[in-house]
Amino acid sequence: MAREREYSNQSKSGFAPCLVDCHVRVCQYRVCNNQMELMAAIKALESLKESCQVDLFTDSKYVKLGITEWIMRWKTNGFKNAKKKPVVNAQLWVRLDAVASEHQINWQWVKGHAGHVDNERADALANRGLELKLREL
Repeated sequence: MAREREYSNQSKSGFAPCLVDCHVRVCQYRVCNNQMELMAAIKALESLKESCQVDLFTDSKYVKLGITEWIMRWKTNGFKNAKKKPVVNAQLWVRLDAVASEHQINWQWVKGHAGHVDNERADALANRGLELKLREL
């Protein structure tokens, strides 16, 4: 029980961006959900070999609002938030911003676990990746 409290904002996590023509599955262990959501978008975009138009669906309002609304202000303010504190996950935001700038992206939020076919598929792949990773430990 103490170990669970030690990682209260972290969990055993996996992510799987679901691409139409290919799959990217990566599993990381003991990181917070927001980091996994950011990595899913990053890995999906990094897997594209040339600049293209992308409809990117995420069930994370954190990712959608961060990349479409908050990031310009963070960049202007040296990656400090409105309270003048460092932006959480700044390195991942910088990485996402860089890879996103290579494409024309239509960022779309979908409600998680609500039957969106590709979102459910990505969730299943992430869970499978996590199961495989936990077996290795």
